[in-house]
Amino acid sequence: EIRNEGNATATAVTFSDTVDANTILLCAAPYAAITSQGSITGCNSAPGGSLAADLGDIAPGGAATVTFYVRVDYGEFDLVSNQGIVRGGNFADDPTDDPDTTEPDDSTDTQISPPAPSPAPAVPAVNHWGIVAMTTLFAALLVWTVRRRPSAS
Repeated sequence: EIRNEGNATATAVTFSDTVDANTILLCAAPYAAITSQGSITGCNSAPGGSLAADLGDIAPGGAATVTFYVRVDYGEFDLVSNQGIVRGGNFADDPTDDPDTTEPDDSTDTQISPPAPSPAPAVPAVNHWGIVAMTTLFAALLVWTVRRRPSAS
């Protein structure tokens, strides 16, 4: 979310971001980047890909939201970092800030854990009604087989 916390309209606002090299920026539907105002002007789907958005003007107290998705590749790392840049016609470049920390203008860092191993496939179980049904089926098959045999005359 890009908020204008000033008392003047922020003009010609743009947002750009180059994602962490251990992530792949996703640009195609259903994961295409979107913005609440303006438009996405560039999306490079690649490891360490880049995104650009033109957000237009943002009034005092107003905000625009840019939503994008990345895929994390697992490897010899346990942290991915991200920080975009907000630019405008009437203010200095401003790096994005991690909302979960008190430090201003710091990157958003996310701890990465390898995926949990897949559980072993379950062994099929048959309850008592399944055993009754299978026994009945085998008995019916046996009777049918016996009746089909030709009798000796």
